[in-house]
Amino acid sequence: MYVIVGVDPGTTIAIAALDLSGNFIGTWSGRDAGKERTMEQARRFGIPCIFAADVARAPETVAKLAAYANTRLYSPPRDLGQREKLELARGTPYSNSHELDAIAAAFKAYHHFENKLRLIDRAMAERGLEEKAEEVKRLAIGGLAVHQALLLFGGKGEKEEALPPARREESKRDLLSELLSLARSNPELRKAIERLERERSELGERVRELERGTAARIMRDRELRHRDRIISSLRELLSRRGRKKEKKRGARKDLKGFSDKEKPVDLEALIHRYRYD
Repeated sequence: MYVIVGVDPGTTIAIAALDLSGNFIGTWSGRDAGKERTMEQARRFGIPCIFAADVARAPETVAKLAAYANTRLYSPPRDLGQREKLELARGTPYSNSHELDAIAAAFKAYHHFENKLRLIDRAMAERGLEEKAEEVKRLAIGGLAVHQALLLFGGKGEKEEALPPARREESKRDLLSELLSLARSNPELRKAIERLERERSELGERVRELERGTAARIMRDRELRHRDRIISSLRELLSRRGRKKEKKRGARKDLKGFSDKEKPVDLEALIHRYRYD
């Protein structure tokens, strides 16, 4: 059975699965689950043919899962709001907000393809090929036109029924060419993702180098400022000590001068000079 898988990535990752008729199958959520474990849980529900996100710019985790499974990636034209999520998931059981987001993503993807999938159901029932409807749906979801998918599985699309045999053969050749193109596109998408991941890793390392350089400059500037403060303090201390020494020397000079001029008066000599001069 092919399934549409909605994904809500994060520390707690959640997935929700629907069949290609829009019937809810189940949910799963877990903490710190890597790509391998998440893919293993998705395959418990069936073979994924779409991985869907609930935001317009699909998170990297969802894109990686789609590339890893070689399936289509779907994201809505705009981010889903909480009210819309609740409406999409109405009547569907879930255990937490992560599973709610995953359910909403899956149903949004299904509604995007719903008309095409219902058309295939009717066309295959008219041809008595109901058992092949899932394969036709998978191809149509993958990007193949409905009439081409029907032609590939032995039926005739509405456009092919009116064509002459030679034109039908040409249409089949075009179909094979398109299938080959689709087969090549997914590996190319995976390579593009791998290249972007390498570039992101290189940019991340460059940012870390710049951050380390910035941190080193900040530390160096801080150390220089600290040293400048120490030098300034030492200079001030030396200056204060110099001023004190100058003050002391000046005081000694003043004291010496005072001592020369203000020698103690010799009263006896003055009396002697007064008496005998």
